[in-house]
Amino acid sequence: MLPVWLFLGALDGVALVVIGASGSHGVIADVDLVRLFALAADYQGWHAVVLVAIGFGGGRASGGARWLMHLAAAAFLVGSVLFSGSLYLHAFTGVVLVPMATPLGGGILILGWLVLAAAAIVWWRRADG
Repeated sequence: MLPVWLFLGALDGVALVVIGASGSHGVIADVDLVRLFALAADYQGWHAVVLVAIGFGGGRASGGARWLMHLAAAAFLVGSVLFSGSLYLHAFTGVVLVPMATPLGGGILILGWLVLAAAAIVWWRRADG
C-alpha cells in the first residue's frame, strides 16, 4: 500500500463532493459554463479514483516501478488541480485567470498516464525476470 496516495485520493474525493454540491445549486447560469464544470468534475473524479487505486495497489511494486507509481500519482494530482481547478474557476466566475493552466494540466494528466504505463512495464518485466 502507498498510504500517501490513498489519503490524497480520498481528500480529492471529498473536494469533488464539496465542489460538486456547490455547483449543483444553480450558481452557474450559463449552459456552456455548466458543461465546463461537469467536465472538470468528471476529470477530477476519475483521477481521484486512480489515486486511490495507486494507493491500494502501488505498494506491491518495488524499485523503479514503485518510484514511477509515485511520479504518476503526483502528475495526476498536479494535473487535476490545474485542469479541473482552472475549469472550476472559469465556471464559477466566468474568468480565465491563467489561460495556459487548463492545457498544462491536461498535458500533465497525459504524462501521468504514460508514466503509469511505464511503471506497469517495469513491474511486468521485473515479474517475468
